[in-house]
Amino acid sequence: MYPNKEEFEELLSTCEIDWIIDNHLFGGSPFYSVDQPKVHDRLVRTISKGLGVPLTDIRVVGSAQIGISLSPLKFGEPFGPFSDIDIIVVSPSLFDPSWLDILGSQRRRSSTLSVRTKRNLRDHRERHFIYNGWMYPSSVPEVLEIGERWLRTFNGLSRITELASRSISSRLYRTWKHAKLYHRWSLEQIKNSISN
Repeated sequence: MYPNKEEFEELLSTCEIDWIIDNHLFGGSPFYSVDQPKVHDRLVRTISKGLGVPLTDIRVVGSAQIGISLSPLKFGEPFGPFSDIDIIVVSPSLFDPSWLDILGSQRRRSSTLSVRTKRNLRDHRERHFIYNGWMYPSSVPEVLEIGERWLRTFNGLSRITELASRSISSRLYRTWKHAKLYHRWSLEQIKNSISN
């Protein structure tokens, strides 16, 4: 159920990438809580309640989901005690107003924003995060209406004892197609590096 590096390489060489995404990245029980399913249930319910999104619009991805890193730079590294947990939230009703908030921030006086937020806004614009249908709300909370709620929700996950020592990162996607395209690109990078 949770492939090691060699088994995942075999999957990439024999299966369609979309099938791998549906069945391994977006489907099944997450690796990080295989022995404690109630921990994952609490995590998803906390996010759902905090952001007002359905449980089905929240997924754990990456090594916390599958057991090994799927980052092209760290491919195959096993999930361990110091690994972070990557979470995606898919919600056009959160994404679209946030997109408009980011566009509107161009007209704000930049002196009202922190240096970090200005840099992160530039990344969202120039590195085409928004164009590709995703964003990091926690990196630009000052300009988003949902910014404070997003931070409060994800910071609140540290109250789950089993997660208190873990770093948790989060992304907001506009649709599942956008999420799939992002993860397809990552898996294609891995597949190409294996072929070479």
